[in-house]
Amino acid sequence: LRACEAHRLRCVADGRVSECTTFVSASNEPSPPLDRQSHEFEKAYADEIKAASVGSLAEPEGEELFRELLDANLRLLQWHFDLPGDIDTDVQRDPDQKRPSLHGRLSFTFHAEGDREQHYCFRILGHANAIAFQARLKAAMTASGIDRALKFRHLFILRRDPPPGGAKTADLVKQFATLGGKFIAPNDEDLRRLIALQALVRRYPSGMESWLRTRKPLFETSFFREAGLAPPAFLSAPPPGGQGGSGANAISKPTVAEGAQTPRKSQARSDANDCGSAPTGASEAAAPGSTGTEPGTPGSIALGRRFERGEFGDPVELSTELLPRHVAILAGSGSGKTVLLRRIVEEAVLLGVPSIVLDINNDLSRLGEPWPTRPESFDADDVAKAVRYHERADVIIWTPGVSSGNPLSLKLLPDFAAIGGGHDAETEDERTQAVELARATLAPFLGGSGQKATLKQGVLADALRAFAFKGGDLSDLIRLLSELPEEASQIGNAQKLAAEIANQLLATIATNPLLKSSGASLDPERLFRGPGGKTRVSVINLSGLASDETRQFFVNQLQMTLFTWIKQHPSSTGRLYVLDEAQNFAPSQAGTACKASVRALAAQARKYGLGMIFATQLPKGIDNAIVSNCTTHVYGRMSSPATIEAAKELMAAKGGAADDIGRLTRGEFYFSTENYVRPVKVRTRVCLSYHPANPPTAAEVIRKARETRQ
Repeated sequence: LRACEAHRLRCVADGRVSECTTFVSASNEPSPPLDRQSHEFEKAYADEIKAASVGSLAEPEGEELFRELLDANLRLLQWHFDLPGDIDTDVQRDPDQKRPSLHGRLSFTFHAEGDREQHYCFRILGHANAIAFQARLKAAMTASGIDRALKFRHLFILRRDPPPGGAKTADLVKQFATLGGKFIAPNDEDLRRLIALQALVRRYPSGMESWLRTRKPLFETSFFREAGLAPPAFLSAPPPGGQGGSGANAISKPTVAEGAQTPRKSQARSDANDCGSAPTGASEAAAPGSTGTEPGTPGSIALGRRFERGEFGDPVELSTELLPRHVAILAGSGSGKTVLLRRIVEEAVLLGVPSIVLDINNDLSRLGEPWPTRPESFDADDVAKAVRYHERADVIIWTPGVSSGNPLSLKLLPDFAAIGGGHDAETEDERTQAVELARATLAPFLGGSGQKATLKQGVLADALRAFAFKGGDLSDLIRLLSELPEEASQIGNAQKLAAEIANQLLATIATNPLLKSSGASLDPERLFRGPGGKTRVSVINLSGLASDETRQFFVNQLQMTLFTWIKQHPSSTGRLYVLDEAQNFAPSQAGTACKASVRALAAQARKYGLGMIFATQLPKGIDNAIVSNCTTHVYGRMSSPATIEAAKELMAAKGGAADDIGRLTRGEFYFSTENYVRPVKVRTRVCLSYHPANPPTAAEVIRKARETRQ
């Protein structure tokens, strides 16, 4: 395809159409010389530079315009590189375009070196407020991957002024520099060149490619020279820019780029990461039949193959870019729902995407066990993937409420301190949401009904608003309630009501085993992060929680903690949170202690790279707002007339019909996602980990949990 494009450009430069007789010679010929139209581009470029006005582009108020300018010029920069056939380049936008962590990402993929990648990431950061500066710099470090010292990741902060003052800011800037980050102060001349090129593209939407390849105007900017992209280190220096240059970059020896780790075939990846950023260094050679995809690289989850009229068709895959927009699996007992859910989690591990999985029925606690014998349905690709999965997966089983297993201890409050005490609109919104989640968590412990209960809810909300600016643990909140300042609430008898709330919370701590349990603190960082380059799968087994109320209470704490944490630690490549039997936590009719936090996560998590999978046997049993928030739907066999009709209704809304929904065999599903005109029938694959007919007993789960305890 590159040879075809080179030949097309040559024809344009020659002003006539000629036949391409061989791809080899076409790919090795230098770029065509400048033609008459290119001289027109040169003159127009000079005119646009003179006319360009920088204005407030480099100031905070110009961030949005600068961001679009940067994105446009990164795409033009791609035309400057004369790359060999085994190196690809791509420009990617941040998944969250409203509040992006990064404003530009240019990546190179070295196919001859195990699909090793180099990423060059950019963030415009002109804020003078220290808290705003810190939050955005942290988010950029996480999204770029430099926070884990991945040397094939580069982050450039575009800023003219020195960083804000303060010890915290200074420490963060020092950490940024230690990890290889770099500040670049774009000058007016560079900005005028970027503006001019953007304007040139608008004037000439096509036909500029040959001029860009030969002229390479962006190589003349100090901006891209400081970023090491004029040209990158793995290309030899180009001839000076200008009309007389040949513009062809000679390729240096195709070896490891500057700063990257040397790949070793016998060694598994040691620099892969579990927290959702994109670990993309080289790894061992892929086994025969495997995809060879490295953890953390953008990719697709293989679901199976189309299966219609008794014949297999094309493979069906789910892009990892769609995971943060959530998946709903709606299928009855015996449909293969659990196998499909497990396979999605396993395929995600192969792409470096970690998961938190709620295990309701003990049948997900074997995600870390290999098959004792090869399943009959396994082909060579499954065998290779199973080997890689068990090498890369770090499966940990947690047993909240069971001290003899691998327990988790709870905190009733979100981390208000992490939100900070700022008064900008974004911080205020986060604080308000955290206060509401905390109020919804504590409200069930207040008991009662009627007017007094309503008054207590109001006092609690007022106390939480005052508490949010300082933060602390539950004991700090109880002390505040015991001696509530008069200015904290205008409700009558607020101090007396607050003292009663404090006593009720003390009684809750005394009687709730989850609040007194030992074990690791419920920390998303621990749940998502695996050691030594492995990708973590945290299986949270709920069999030790005796009642539905206790389970819902625990799940609410987990979701409330996740809600706060993901905002401080967004991911560009994704994480997964899996709720099996989701109707137990967010039913369509009744309310539960965790329903509000489920809905809040479903609505907000996608902005921060957290994908959710909701699996249920009751299509109408789960809250409709959650199902409607899922871009991807999977429908499996239903048994009762009510569930069959409910599934048909949901499929009709997706443009499909399935009269055989009650007759599907195990492992057959209808699949629908973005850009599908209608759902298609799919035959899915068996999971990569051991899944016998019967799940382990509670005692076996506890034993397995002890074995995974860290």
